[in-house]
Amino acid sequence: MTPNRTLFDRLGLPNIAGILTASLILIALISCAKTAKKIVAPPDPVATVAVTPPNATIAQGGTTSLTATPKDAAGATLTGRAVTWSSDNTAVATVDNAGLVTAGTAGSATISATCEGKIGSADITVSAVPVASVSVSPASATVEVGSTKQLTATPKDGGGTALTGRVVTWSSDNITVATVNGSGLVTCLLAGSATITATCETKTGTSAITVVLSPVASVTVSPASASIQVSYSTHLTATPKNAGGTPLIVPGL
Repeated sequence: MTPNRTLFDRLGLPNIAGILTASLILIALISCAKTAKKIVAPPDPVATVAVTPPNATIAQGGTTSLTATPKDAAGATLTGRAVTWSSDNTAVATVDNAGLVTAGTAGSATISATCEGKIGSADITVSAVPVASVSVSPASATVEVGSTKQLTATPKDGGGTALTGRVVTWSSDNITVATVNGSGLVTCLLAGSATITATCETKTGTSAITVVLSPVASVTVSPASASIQVSYSTHLTATPKNAGGTPLIVPGL
């Protein structure tokens, strides 16, 4: 059998250079095998999720942007992690996949950011757009005694846009002439004038009400007929009525 010329020389003695070369090749092969079998460590798990800002107040129709930062147990920021967003009150505030919050109706909502089972949140308060003015319609009216008139109050913002869902209170400066209920219905009692005021969030609007006597359409005398003796008397009653037959209070009658 012919000896391996790489490992042995012509005399059959060990070839030191060949042996070293073979050893280096063997070491390299073993190293490659170990590298191929090396186990890659899993990424650090998310321990907490920080949402900034943690709270915010925005006006109706406005927006604000939130940022979610996943962190490990040591508080180090973790990148490349998927975050999902949600709102517990979508009527008040909604949030998109990028953390942009859009305000709806006035109220409060909690916006949550979830990453690998961990949750961070921000408290959002949506404030109502302030009332800048109150418009009352009609602005003036002439109403007969005993009749009613419905008024309507419209709160508006600084740009003149009507605002809904606002509380309006009503009052009269002359309740002997005209009263008003909580819905703006005016009841006219006596001839004269009264100013009806609608108030909403310290802003007011008014309507000038003039109450007039109803025109007399007919007069009923009671009794319609009577027989009396000479030198005797009887009492008659006259009742003025409007066109609808409703008795009218007329001074002097």
